[in-house]
Amino acid sequence: MMSSSILEIIQSSKAIWMKRSVTPKNRDLILTGILNSYGGVYTDDKWFMHMTLQYLCCYGLSTYVEMVEALSTYQWKPFSLRFAKVICNYGGVGFGSNSIIVLLDDESQNEMLDFVEQIEKYLENQGFVIHRKRKDQEHFHSTLGTVSSDYPMEKALAQVNEIVPIFNNKPMIISSFFIPFPPYVFHANSTT
Repeated sequence: MMSSSILEIIQSSKAIWMKRSVTPKNRDLILTGILNSYGGVYTDDKWFMHMTLQYLCCYGLSTYVEMVEALSTYQWKPFSLRFAKVICNYGGVGFGSNSIIVLLDDESQNEMLDFVEQIEKYLENQGFVIHRKRKDQEHFHSTLGTVSSDYPMEKALAQVNEIVPIFNNKPMIISSFFIPFPPYVFHANSTT
């Protein structure tokens, strides 16, 4: 029998994540360093920055585990992504109500959506029902942090968006994705 705290971790971690590249010069630290220089940025991401491919939170535990097992035989090739810009996802007034997120460019958004649709089709072919397709959810993004409504958003975003094009000189190569619980890493078949 699992403890309730382990079940809570499972319930909150039912997603497929793509671990973001950390080259060149650790993009995450550069972006969040600029944002933190204004103070008041909070992130609860204790592992690392990530981008969610698909949310699997609408399934019972046994179905979720079966989906993870089915994905272990999924075959795919690496692909590359580029950032577009950092924006504020306004959520209201108060602390933690506004998120600072980095978006992919249009081409990368389409590439990610194609990739996730292939995963969804694969799971459907394995007999699973996809309750909510990723195309019906928000754009692919990575949350850099949350801030209060009095954070100097315009100033911070202007500064951090000057840096974003530098990263696009070397796109992120995606060669693995993972599911945080139970922890499982899915690697591309080929690096070519």
